[in-house]
Amino acid sequence: MKSKPAVLSLLLAASLLTAVRAGASPTPTELFGFNGTNGQDPAKLIQAPDGNLYGITYLYSYRQGGTVFKLTPGGQFTQLFATHPSPSDASFFPDGNFFGDLAEGSDGFLYVAAGSGGPFTTAYGIPLNAGTLLRISKSGAGFAIAHAFCSSGPPGCADGEGPTSIVPGLDGNLYGTTSNGGGCSTCGVVFRLHIAPGGPPSICRVSTSGQITRIFQFPQPLWPANGTLSQGSNGLLYGVALVNPNSNSVQTVFQLDTSGGVSSRSFRPRSSVV
Repeated sequence: MKSKPAVLSLLLAASLLTAVRAGASPTPTELFGFNGTNGQDPAKLIQAPDGNLYGITYLYSYRQGGTVFKLTPGGQFTQLFATHPSPSDASFFPDGNFFGDLAEGSDGFLYVAAGSGGPFTTAYGIPLNAGTLLRISKSGAGFAIAHAFCSSGPPGCADGEGPTSIVPGLDGNLYGTTSNGGGCSTCGVVFRLHIAPGGPPSICRVSTSGQITRIFQFPQPLWPANGTLSQGSNGLLYGVALVNPNSNSVQTVFQLDTSGGVSSRSFRPRSSVV
């Protein structure tokens, strides 16, 4: 994990400040500082229709699960949810661990991609740590696991393993990627989380049956890059996959329709490109 200062701050985007104060020099304004007891390593921030900011932290505290928080534009902070280890095993996070992405669903709930943890274990009781999708109301109540990955078990984890991205789709569903699983341990998948009005969410391809069906499996040696999935106004999904997840030497930009049709273009970025 990357080393970061003990106190982390959320900054109001300088572009917003500039829009209000036309002609003034951009000046970031600190809204809130994390200190390790209320969260650590903020990972995503979104603004909901109610005007408030909602976000996640990768960790709660050292070696602890992540948090979901609410922040008013004035800087009032409320922790909505935090995951904790099992009382019997400090390394087991049945609800999920290492929060990596956040989106608001068409049902008004917050959805969190937890890249590790989850309720499933091996026959010997060892956690699979395949990750979960969590569903939380904006009041902090009504928490549920929308989906726990590797529901079919290893090897392969057909529904995916280690969710990395989750984005709202134009059709009211959520789309995301996993870094592993999908038929081979290191393939990764693109998935759809179907949100049925008045019913529980389920991962599926086109139906609301709740059966796990991946939309697309990445061929080896491609890995979907963290947090790069988005949907264009044309309804197509776009993202970046890496040949080596620990290197940016070769990248593939892919285009994917929601039925699984894919096209891609590979390129080798210059060293000056960040």
